[in-house]
Amino acid sequence: MNPSLEPPRHRAFCTAEFAGRFFLAQLDVSQRMGNLYALLGMGLTDCALRSHVLRATHDAAYTVDLNELDSRKALLLEASLEGFATILRNFAEEVAAAHVRCLEQALGRVPSGAPSALPPALLPFLQPDFAGFGRAFNEALRERAEGRG
Repeated sequence: MNPSLEPPRHRAFCTAEFAGRFFLAQLDVSQRMGNLYALLGMGLTDCALRSHVLRATHDAAYTVDLNELDSRKALLLEASLEGFATILRNFAEEVAAAHVRCLEQALGRVPSGAPSALPPALLPFLQPDFAGFGRAFNEALRERAEGRG
């Protein structure tokens, strides 16, 4: 066993932080995907209804409008695919940053200067040094137990 590493119970705090960051990133992705999906659905429904009404008239004057609606639908689909790709890419970057931060804390290194996946204001319950807090708490318990004995 490597003596420079702390016991596994002290590394559980960074795992909990990683789980929290992952959960918040997952909630963010699901909310953004739902919003984009709803906007895409409304846009496609609008295009479908307008083209249905224009096709029902059987008038040659509306062919330009039909072509414009088809190009609008293609543009809407292309933009939504780019939006989905961007959302998933950001999710992967946030999870990777949280994982790197967890590994750095678990190995006892100072977290890198890279921006964290989530701003610290969203995680007010986290302390910067969990291992030090755990050691101080255990030492206080030992001192209290020795004082009584």
